[in-house]
Amino acid sequence: MALYSEKTLNDIRTARRLFSQGEAVPDGLIRQEILASWQRSRNFGLDFNVSAKTVLSPQELKERMEKHALLLQIAQPILDILTQFTNNSGFLTVLADEDGYVLFIRGEDSICELAKKQSNMVLGSNRNEKEVGTNAIGTVIQIRKPIQMTSYEHYYPMEKNWLCSAAPIFGSENNIIGVLNLSGFIQNVSYHTLGMVVSAATVISQQVAMHESYNQITAINDMLNTIINNIQSSIIMISRSGYIINVNKNCSKLLNLNMDNLIGKHIKNVFFDDAPTENEIKNGIYSKSILYIKDNNATNIIMNIYPTKTGEAIITLEKTETLQKKASNLIGSKAYFTFDDIIGSSPVLQNAISVGRLLATNDSNVLITGESGTGKELFAQAIHNASDRRNGPFLAINCGALPKSLIESELFGYVGNSFTGADKAGRAGKFELANGGTIFLDEIGDMPFDVQAHLLRVIQNREVYRIGSSLPVKINVRIIAATNKNLSEEIKRNTFRLDLYYRLNVFNIYIPPLRERKEDIKLLIDFFIKRYEKDSNKENIHIDNDVYKFLKEKNWPGNVRELENYIERLVYMCNDNRIKIDDCYYGDDLNSYIEMPVAVKKKNKLKKEDIINALKETNANINKTAAMLSCSRKTLYRKFIEFSIDYQHYRK
Repeated sequence: MALYSEKTLNDIRTARRLFSQGEAVPDGLIRQEILASWQRSRNFGLDFNVSAKTVLSPQELKERMEKHALLLQIAQPILDILTQFTNNSGFLTVLADEDGYVLFIRGEDSICELAKKQSNMVLGSNRNEKEVGTNAIGTVIQIRKPIQMTSYEHYYPMEKNWLCSAAPIFGSENNIIGVLNLSGFIQNVSYHTLGMVVSAATVISQQVAMHESYNQITAINDMLNTIINNIQSSIIMISRSGYIINVNKNCSKLLNLNMDNLIGKHIKNVFFDDAPTENEIKNGIYSKSILYIKDNNATNIIMNIYPTKTGEAIITLEKTETLQKKASNLIGSKAYFTFDDIIGSSPVLQNAISVGRLLATNDSNVLITGESGTGKELFAQAIHNASDRRNGPFLAINCGALPKSLIESELFGYVGNSFTGADKAGRAGKFELANGGTIFLDEIGDMPFDVQAHLLRVIQNREVYRIGSSLPVKINVRIIAATNKNLSEEIKRNTFRLDLYYRLNVFNIYIPPLRERKEDIKLLIDFFIKRYEKDSNKENIHIDNDVYKFLKEKNWPGNVRELENYIERLVYMCNDNRIKIDDCYYGDDLNSYIEMPVAVKKKNKLKKEDIINALKETNANINKTAAMLSCSRKTLYRKFIEFSIDYQHYRK
């Protein structure tokens, strides 16, 4: 079924013609977000038929790529996977920065040349709406959400019928830091293409956020080096009848057999009962787990079979633990934190830590509950690192972040060609990749109801069935789940399964919110100040006692995460390496929810004549007036109302 019907394409062309002639476009002819983008493009003064061709100079491109080195570094493994996935399928993989400049572009030579000729899509070109009008990359920057766009919806149309699928990449402060785009001819694009791009962009966003939050760039570099150093697999080439034609050195080493002794043998004489059947060689299978025995030594191996068009096949072999290690590093889900990293001496927190240390001694399922920002993943990582699984993978999955259409394939994997857009070789799911380690299911309360039944079977049987397969894959995974929802209420609303709740809630850890352990606030403040002193190039920052008291009385609905962000701001904002009470209510954004202490209110007993004199002296500049009177902007506006002062009257 085509993504765009001929009627839809005709409607788009009609809308385009009417818009270009300055006529009104009737509702229903084209999506409103596209029409709104056309209007923005026209307001930018762009010609509907002439595309701008801004391209950075080599030096400018170098500087911009250096500026975005972290984004490129984190995105590179995912971009490589996307490129491999779309190889020889007529797709163009593009990564642009927050301003729309292309930092990465890869595809077949003919596709790259066509994109360059038709739309000037080259490295360093600018795809911002202000430059080229409506296009997938530039429009995503404007609307901050994924979009799929055919060539006729572009402000400057391409000659060929392209379809672009783009999704934003977000930084830790929810600002767009880049856009991932996959372009191809419309006949090659499936319904899953946009979902794949969104999933990849989400993974990149998560990695960027993780780095910015926990300052782990060294770990990311190590991850990339590990991937590079473990990229080669063991390979066997077999004939149509199953005889070994050739092997590589890695295979000889893995199987502990001389290459000359392998070539010419039938595959059954090497793997015996685990050898692939003729039907499997002909049709191909993916991730067949076998037990290879040689000289009384048993090795768990993942066997992949890739048939050729002429009937021969290539078999790749890899130790299960090596595959898991590579997958763990690729996803970047290493557990970094231990119980020693958890800050706080309050009884309620220490009780949670004691329970966590106890749970690290067994493999039972754990359900961690608590509000957002309390540190649920921190506890999950600490349990993993204190357990016997510490050397195994730790995979964290946000069940609420993945689209419903992708969550099953992400968790449980799929066999080749099991659905449109699926990798022909298939994919291992996160449960398989976490084998021997821990899988952390964050926001479990947001998991779709129908997927919960599949998860329940995995927990009960300790095996997964990939989508499209009837063969189970045995797993050895410790499950830790977390939620900020009240699952009892979700069960009553029939959005969460009662039987799954019992399976997950073997042990429960409740992480108390910050308002229930206020004695920990001072410890956390001191810890975060030390952390951000280095980043801000400041030393020995002093914090006034009334600031401690004020912050301890605050409710902190965002918990530790909110407190950390707040202290970071104070560190950067303070003068003379001293944090004063005035710093705590400076700025409109904070004044909207931080109430000034009573002591400060008394200190700021302003008189009407003092305010008027200050307004006259500053020409009614609010910032300067507030500074002169040693009060906040909010206090000043409140006094305007109290004394019926029209501050604009004092502007010359």
